Amino acid sequence: MDEHGPIITRAPDYAARANMGHGKFFLSTSHNITNHLCEIDGDTAYCESYTVGGLFWQDGKTTTIAFGRYIDQLERRGGEWRLLTRRCTIEMTADTDASWVYSANVKGFLKPHWSRDDASYQRPVIASTQGERW
Repeated sequence: MDEHGPIITRAPDYAARANMGHGKFFLSTSHNITNHLCEIDGDTAYCESYTVGGLFWQDGKTTTIAFGRYIDQLERRGGEWRLLTRRCTIEMTADTDASWVYSANVKGFLKPHWSRDDASYQRPVIASTQGERW
């Protein structure tokens, strides 16, 4: 189970729900898991991971950075660790205008795509001047 705010979603359904919400409200997002603490007790693990999420709003003018934690319980099943329950906190957020992404400092960097057009799907990975740029 995954708890993000007031919504609790079964794990198999979470990705579709999250992707729908991100696509509806944001041009792009970036999610980062940073410090991680894990307490293992046999076939059960209790974990806490700090998170940072960057959100580039659909208006193309605003970005939000959200800081929080994942509070997880995992189980070892068939020799593999699997997530049983995830709770998500929001500790703080910061909003700013998105003008920097349009500046000369970013000009020429690849733009992300929420599709197979994203550079992460390219095989082999080749440095190139191809691709949609800022």
